[in-house]
Amino acid sequence: MKIIIKLSSDKYSDKDFINAFAQNVNTQIAEFPGVFIGDCPVRNVPLSAIRLNLGSEFFGSFELIDGSGITVLSADSLITAKYYIYASRSKQAGINIPVSEDDIKKSVSKYEKYIDDFIRQIMSAYSIYVPDGKRQHEAVNQIFTN
Repeated sequence: MKIIIKLSSDKYSDKDFINAFAQNVNTQIAEFPGVFIGDCPVRNVPLSAIRLNLGSEFFGSFELIDGSGITVLSADSLITAKYYIYASRSKQAGINIPVSEDDIKKSVSKYEKYIDDFIRQIMSAYSIYVPDGKRQHEAVNQIFTN
């Protein structure tokens, strides 16, 4: 998947590049699980429309916390925790999660490859549009957290 960005200039400051890309990335990035889940059997986990973060690990179980640090749920594996975190990015009231751990792994793996490709494209554009910039990784982080 190619990022389609219409930029109005040949050169940008770090800040302007981040702003231009953040607006476009949010509209172009595919929602997880969406197409990454396939046709596998799923169950719906009701969840408030919040973004989840990884909390602490307790005896092989991973806490998933909200922005205030309150534990919302726990996952039996790091892969399942990642699944919940990625799915919560869209802030929907429920998350469809595959019944099979293998299908969860496949979905997460596909999504991570997709995001890695997206990041490579942003970094390539950064080197073109911010030729004197030295904050490539910081710019990518800010683009995804805006």
